[in-house]
Amino acid sequence: VKLDGFQWHLKNGNASPRFFNSSPGVKRFFCDECGTPMAFQAEHYPGEIHLYATTLDDPDAFVPKFHVHHDRKLAWLPLSDDLPKYQASAPADESKRK
Repeated sequence: VKLDGFQWHLKNGNASPRFFNSSPGVKRFFCDECGTPMAFQAEHYPGEIHLYATTLDDPDAFVPKFHVHHDRKLAWLPLSDDLPKYQASAPADESKRK
């Protein structure tokens, strides 16, 4: 999701959930109350925040554009759609994403 125009709407009134700097240039946001992972934001994806579908009120409203880390998917999880499947992270440059 583009950061331009994005904002959190949290019940506790905070501007954003807590986050953990998991590695240089990477923030992982999580619920202050239960610890559920909520989003991923990285410097190598400037102007974007990547949200976890399970945290959305209406996940069907957001259609994915690609899969990342496809080489690590669980063997029992078939991904038979036609979306691009990146073995690692998607290219940071949107124009290079399929």
